Amino acid sequence: MEYRTPKSILILLLCWALSAMMLRNGAFAAGSAGTSGADFLEIGVGSRPLGMGEAFTAATDDINSIYYNPAGLGTMRYPVLSIMHQELILDSRFENISAAFPIFYGFMGVSNSVFWVPPFDKIDIDGNKTGTVTFYNACFTLAYGQSLGFMEVGGSLKYIHQKIDTLTLHSAAVDFGMLKRLYMYSPFDAPIRNFVLGLSLQNIGTKAKDDELPRLMRMGVSYYPTRWLGINMDVMQYFIDSTDLYDFTYGFEESLRANVGMELNYF
Repeated sequence: MEYRTPKSILILLLCWALSAMMLRNGAFAAGSAGTSGADFLEIGVGSRPLGMGEAFTAATDDINSIYYNPAGLGTMRYPVLSIMHQELILDSRFENISAAFPIFYGFMGVSNSVFWVPPFDKIDIDGNKTGTVTFYNACFTLAYGQSLGFMEVGGSLKYIHQKIDTLTLHSAAVDFGMLKRLYMYSPFDAPIRNFVLGLSLQNIGTKAKDDELPRLMRMGVSYYPTRWLGINMDVMQYFIDSTDLYDFTYGFEESLRANVGMELNYF
């Protein structure tokens, strides 16, 4: 069974091209080379995306679409709660709690991410302890995705709060995304819509004091030649500086399924 929708494919490809041209021409290219505010927004979220090299722009039916492409929320079928904890270098930690649930004609996602380190000593120029330093970064996200029948669209609002000692910063940003699900021939037992194109624009918003946010465009492809094997590939472009280069990422996903009411996945 095939789904042929050439007009919608052309629309999506046109959006890809216009987004790349608009950003490349400097509409979002600003700031100093190699710097951005709220760098913690670049930390990956979710065990499934991280296991696939974060090639997740065209992924479907997953709560982590809140972070990678909010349009993916429009493909979800059930409410989901996700909790994540990461131990990073120098005692730093990253926490995330996310929930997605049906509302109106789509799914709403709520997520809160915190990057922090335990309080540490504040030392003056003479080596004397003068107190403790508190450091943490947080991002609260409210996202929504919906299927329009011929494609999925979504967006999110972000409130970003950063604190180190006495310095506190506040920022706001938005994400936009779209997905197009199609059928591509496979000689195996493949899902009906086993080929997905995805596009998302991320962290388009205010500055973190004098620094631009890590603005990013993702373009992704996902292909399932069988029901248990998925191949994803993303093209990523940062727009902190107009000279930023493209970055290619790819990921592989495998899962083993048995019709006994249990799902076993490995990555």
